[in-house]
Amino acid sequence: MLYHDAPRAWAEGELARRIEQNALRLMQDDYDIPAGHEMNQREWPGDFRGRALLALAQHAAYGSPTAARRDALLADTLRCLSLRGYLGEEVGGVVNEQQMAGHSWLLRALVACAQQGAQEAAAAAARLFETLFLPCAAALDAYPLKRVRTNAGQPSGELESGVENGWRLSTDVGCAFIALDGLSAYYAFSQDARAQNALDAMLRLFARIDPEEVRMQTHATLTALRGALRAYRLGGDERLLALVRERFAAYCARAQTVNFANYNWFGRPQWTEPCGVVDSLMLAQDLFGETGERAWFRLANRIFFNGLLSGQRENGGFGCDSCVTRDGRQPLLEAHKGAYEAYWCCSMRGAEGLMAAAHGGAFEREGEIVLALRGAGRYSLEQAEVQIRGDFPWEEKVEIAFTGVRAPFMLRVLLPQGVQACDWPEGARREENDLLLRVARDGVVSLALEMPVRREALPGGGHTLWRGDLLLGGGDEATAQPVALRQHWAREALERRPLRLIF
Repeated sequence: MLYHDAPRAWAEGELARRIEQNALRLMQDDYDIPAGHEMNQREWPGDFRGRALLALAQHAAYGSPTAARRDALLADTLRCLSLRGYLGEEVGGVVNEQQMAGHSWLLRALVACAQQGAQEAAAAAARLFETLFLPCAAALDAYPLKRVRTNAGQPSGELESGVENGWRLSTDVGCAFIALDGLSAYYAFSQDARAQNALDAMLRLFARIDPEEVRMQTHATLTALRGALRAYRLGGDERLLALVRERFAAYCARAQTVNFANYNWFGRPQWTEPCGVVDSLMLAQDLFGETGERAWFRLANRIFFNGLLSGQRENGGFGCDSCVTRDGRQPLLEAHKGAYEAYWCCSMRGAEGLMAAAHGGAFEREGEIVLALRGAGRYSLEQAEVQIRGDFPWEEKVEIAFTGVRAPFMLRVLLPQGVQACDWPEGARREENDLLLRVARDGVVSLALEMPVRREALPGGGHTLWRGDLLLGGGDEATAQPVALRQHWAREALERRPLRLIF
């Protein structure tokens, strides 16, 4: 491991406003009991409750005023689980992969609540694992790895008709593997050997499926990869790390949009899904943490600024957009009709994405602090307290203040691509695209960056225009005329950020 557990972080500026907006969205009637939490329990039992409870718990841990709603939802969920330990149809000879996927979020949520002191949540998580996940794990060998390619499916997945090999399958192809996230989180929390066995069995199955061949849902794929990476951390199996790297690279090459969002399915650029964008951000950050390879960190910054933030709506929720493809067939970024806000999933998952962005702005390793430039924020690290001031990248001046320095360390600032000049602090040096400076005492480091607009070629022809890690627009080489990438930001942000709307 190159870094310690995620630092205590507090966003300031724009990211802080976005976190607050998302918390307020989750406090509205759509997420009240029982109005929201009974939504779609037949098709996706456990899913809405799990995502909502997890988001509320994450906001509460951050300091947002969601603790009371978290506690109320937890109490209501425990009541609903008291009969059988899970929600939906009775688990028997047929396994419903949407039920399995939905309860993965509920399992993660119960673990999060248990980690925040709710012992009754720990007991409920153990019972949920025994009553639902263990029986489902016994049927994994029969899971259909080969699927007929189909164009079925809406922004909210649906159960397909019929039963195949004892499984009821979903138009969200491969969503059963979302359970890798819940199982790995539960095993990390409980150390239950049975959970490890179930996790290992699902990992072996996941390694055999070809996500591109079956047109697997990218959200399911990336969530599964996060589970595989957590399993790698727990056990150290290098094959899992190799699997994550290989499949994430394939996703980036063939299922990521020009603005670093996602195709909802491999091979089907119909609309994006912020749930998958959140997963991609977390994966990129975690792969940097595991490997130290700067390419993953820079990818995370591009996903954050262009994929994640563009998916947030003016009410704080998140919604689906068109897929801006590398071949130029779909050049405009605009909201997907019917899913301007996907309140049933993406608005809740957006919470984890925003939290990941806040915590992922700083990494710490022996003798070194690594900083991204994502705007203002504060970090409580082992080696020092760090505060980043300034509205970067909208402004080109940055101040980095250090207090409580315990011992000298090396500061590494990962600069955005395209920085041509910088007013370097005394004693600083440049290593590739990093700024390195030895810090021995409390003080302030001031940076003045120059980020001219630059062109980057697209693999399929054409180009994109960038300023640092901010995507400004794109162009068709045949006409040399730029096309707009219309960002759906809050009205206040749109008025303040004209660079995002340069064309």
